[in-house]
Amino acid sequence: MNEIQIPLIIRTPVIPGFKDSEEAIAGIAAFIKGFPGLQYYELLPYHNFGSSKFVGLGFENAHGQIAEPSSESMLKLAQTAGKQGLNEVRIA
Repeated sequence: MNEIQIPLIIRTPVIPGFKDSEEAIAGIAAFIKGFPGLQYYELLPYHNFGSSKFVGLGFENAHGQIAEPSSESMLKLAQTAGKQGLNEVRIA
């Protein structure tokens, strides 16, 4: 089948306790590796920059209990994704 190859970048937010396991990232990488037009896969480490906005709007600061992933864990996840056959994996 001839498909139009549109440049595609797939990003996954890495949120500790939600989507930060090697199994989850390996599964996503294995699923997307054959997508036509895939330029690269990017892992986005969770950050809590917007936490103060929630407090300012009167919402409970649920984000404050989530730690940001370490550089080491992000590198390990990127290596895990790369082992699934992706051409390029980036960390934002």
